[in-house]
Amino acid sequence: MKYIKKIVIWVFVLSTLYFILCTVSAQTVDLVNRLDDLSDETTFWYNQTVKISIKEITPQKVVIQSPMIVDELGGKIKKYTVMYGEYTMDQIITDTNLINSAKEKTFDFTGTETVLDMELNLYDGLDPNKLYYVRVIPKDINWIGGQISTQDLWFKLVDQTYGEGVYTGIVLHAAAGANMSLANISHSCNPDCTIPTQGSKKITLSWIAVAGSDMVDIYLQDSTNGIFNRLATVNMSNEKYELQTSKNGEHIFKFVPDNGGTEVHYVVNIWGISAWTTVGTGITKVPKTWPAENVIAILFITLGLYLAYRKVYRK
Repeated sequence: MKYIKKIVIWVFVLSTLYFILCTVSAQTVDLVNRLDDLSDETTFWYNQTVKISIKEITPQKVVIQSPMIVDELGGKIKKYTVMYGEYTMDQIITDTNLINSAKEKTFDFTGTETVLDMELNLYDGLDPNKLYYVRVIPKDINWIGGQISTQDLWFKLVDQTYGEGVYTGIVLHAAAGANMSLANISHSCNPDCTIPTQGSKKITLSWIAVAGSDMVDIYLQDSTNGIFNRLATVNMSNEKYELQTSKNGEHIFKFVPDNGGTEVHYVVNIWGISAWTTVGTGITKVPKTWPAENVIAILFITLGLYLAYRKVYRK
């Protein structure tokens, strides 16, 4: 009887271990299968044209931006998991044990958004001095993962740099295009950015030209939908771009080198603008009263009445 109990216990332990190993293996295979499907040009989930990007980076946070993904029936996908770590997906596929070092943060949106912002910050375990790779996994209502984002994005908070693909270092990266994080971007306003004024203010964006690109595209984010619209393409050597604004609040600009390199976002805060109002001259035309002609006429009338009165009185 004692031996039978031991056999039962060992069977239970081995069965449990087998189940755990199968579960972990299935999750790894599932991830690998989703990565293998990245070459498929589907019309839903992520593919080669529907991509994620980095909207904003500071020493404390990075904001991943994505379009709202739809499934094969046109339904909006509202749940997303951002997976980030120090290894690329190719490295994780080669050594699946590396997946254990990756961190995850999940977002659940309302479905009213067209552009999605997913923020990672220091509270999410980011080390500002480390380089991170990030991918996004869309999930259906049952939290079942769909096709993962196609490209590796990397970022590093300490110097606010980011890019796409495998990080090769700032020097090599700058050789293929300008690194706008080194351009020392600044701004000024006329009138000052925060003092009260009517109508509009002029924003002057300035930078120091950096090697690697001859031109730079300047974009401004639409506050209603989060989309960046190109304002102009200017010579890198101009080191200045001016525009008028009649709106208060954050103005988020994006500087993109024309032939690759590192783009950056730059924020200008504008306050104090009020709408134009029509101001009178303060001069009111006063109508003439009792002109000389009227006075003379009245005198004649009064004299006539007096003479008529005298004549009647004599009678």
